[in-house]
Amino acid sequence: MKILLVCNKSPWPPKDGGSLATFHLAKALSQQGAQVTILAMNTSRHLSPVETIPVEISSSLEFYFLDMDTRIRFLSVVTDFLLPVQPYIAKRFFSQPFLKKLQELIHEKEFDILQFEGLYTLQYSKLIQLPCKTRIAYRPHNVEHKIWEDLAKQTSNPLRKVYFLRLSRKLKSFEVKLVNLYDFLVPISDPDKNTFMGMGNSKPSLTLPFGIFPDEFPSVEEPVNQHLFFIGALDWIPNQEGLKWFIREVWPGVKTRHPKMKLFIAGRNMPGNFETYLKADGIHFEGEVENSAGFIRNKTIMIVPLFSGRGMRVKIIEGMAHGRTVIATSKAAEGIAVTHNRNILLADTANEFFLSIEKVITDLKFAEELGREARLFALANFNNFDFAKRLIRFYRSV
Repeated sequence: MKILLVCNKSPWPPKDGGSLATFHLAKALSQQGAQVTILAMNTSRHLSPVETIPVEISSSLEFYFLDMDTRIRFLSVVTDFLLPVQPYIAKRFFSQPFLKKLQELIHEKEFDILQFEGLYTLQYSKLIQLPCKTRIAYRPHNVEHKIWEDLAKQTSNPLRKVYFLRLSRKLKSFEVKLVNLYDFLVPISDPDKNTFMGMGNSKPSLTLPFGIFPDEFPSVEEPVNQHLFFIGALDWIPNQEGLKWFIREVWPGVKTRHPKMKLFIAGRNMPGNFETYLKADGIHFEGEVENSAGFIRNKTIMIVPLFSGRGMRVKIIEGMAHGRTVIATSKAAEGIAVTHNRNILLADTANEFFLSIEKVITDLKFAEELGREARLFALANFNNFDFAKRLIRFYRSV
């Protein structure tokens, strides 16, 4: 089976949730015998020269990167807010050179499946001409309008609330217009699938979560301390808002109760206005880390304080596979069939976060059992090889 993955950012190096989800699936599909080609927008925020891809990767996956300037322009944002036009957040991912390259690859390679990774690539589906045998699949990593809708509910700033609500409505209209412009829907979580069904999806669908490779998690290294850690892209607004909330509402109480406690933060593309929050006592910012496993290895408690966002949190699965204690909001764990107090701790208020942290710090036996169950759960339910087999069977059967 010949598959083309169309991406709005480079999946290499796989350092954030979106790139990990794409690269891991591509790798697993290739290992199951599929011929996988990747066409990606090479944006300034995720710039990655194709020449830097290791030979062991490029020998099994074929990559094409096209440079694209997706930087946000203030005037375009204002125009987008005032006028009833296609949302600028989507428009900035469209370019004629990318469309031309996509069309060239389609006719040159004659793919069986053309899989659009995310909403901002699906807009190209209306403009391409396909060979008769090629089918289109849509793999949304999120329901985009829901992210902004959630952000509008969370913010207390009236101007931000108005902007987020307007953007959410425009994105919803944009998403609805693209529903069914594909042959297969492959959402990353059941809640997302249900949302698309509510928007009118009538095409065959298969929920395909983010997967891991079990051999990359061979054993659990017991950490030498009980410090907290957060890892995630800091150019993603839901991560920013959730982390700010934790530092403002939860961290002072934890630090007062446990003066030697530290919070380690790792993430790429931190905005300049975030530095104030990182100056709080006990917080250590490590920036973009080369290897997430290395960052996680000597820390115990992963916090995931998300209150907006859809899809599935990749880092939760990775943290669980490492056998770490994960404390997350219900929103962050959405789409992952976890069990509170068995393989994860769910906390939606500042007090619940504080009590959860206190529990795992003071009850080491409970924390160890929670981490052990988390690891078993992740390895049993999120095997990439199983997901790739399932997806190929799904494409062939429908």
